[in-house]
Amino acid sequence: LLCSYVPSGACFWANRGLELFSCLTFNLPVSWDPDDWGMDGMSLPHQDATLCQESTWTCRVIYILTKVHNLLYVEQTRVKGEKARSDLWMTLMRWTLEWESLLPDTMSPISWILPGRGETPSNFPLIYLPNTTSKLARILFHVTMIILARTRPLPDGHAGHQIGHAMKALAVTHAQMICGIAKHVQEGQVPEVKMSKNVLTCPLDPLHPLPFILS
Repeated sequence: LLCSYVPSGACFWANRGLELFSCLTFNLPVSWDPDDWGMDGMSLPHQDATLCQESTWTCRVIYILTKVHNLLYVEQTRVKGEKARSDLWMTLMRWTLEWESLLPDTMSPISWILPGRGETPSNFPLIYLPNTTSKLARILFHVTMIILARTRPLPDGHAGHQIGHAMKALAVTHAQMICGIAKHVQEGQVPEVKMSKNVLTCPLDPLHPLPFILS
């Protein structure tokens, strides 16, 4: 994995991130298949203190989100068979949950205020994150979970209906998390917040709070 503090790595990940944000905004597949990036998809950074720790975790979630985003366009046609598609979805969900569960303390929320609490009541949770890098990484994590919730292969019958209902609730929860972060960051601090508008609109329907939050 190219750490972003190395000049070549910084250029690589800046380009990967910009392409991903553009593709999310305009609903397009990412042209460079992340399988060709030279990363080991099964590996995760350790929590040991390293020079590029936070950058490494942010690069990792960019990679995972790109894989998940391409589920909508590439993997669904390339992967044949219901079981193979379900196995791929489960693998990507596991990577995403492992990424979140193993985050270093320097990227974890400092505090968490439930909706309606605090000095300025809000319809969304108030999430305090320590720095801009952690805010960006956390937003990308929630976007990843929303897309995974939308792309879960569903079995037929009652079981599929139950899973579909649970996935819709999961998407709403993570959309609310993004709104909670976006509502309370300083203007221009995390410009990538606005790229998630298209991803968020559907899960929050029919409430449509985004024009107010992201304006």
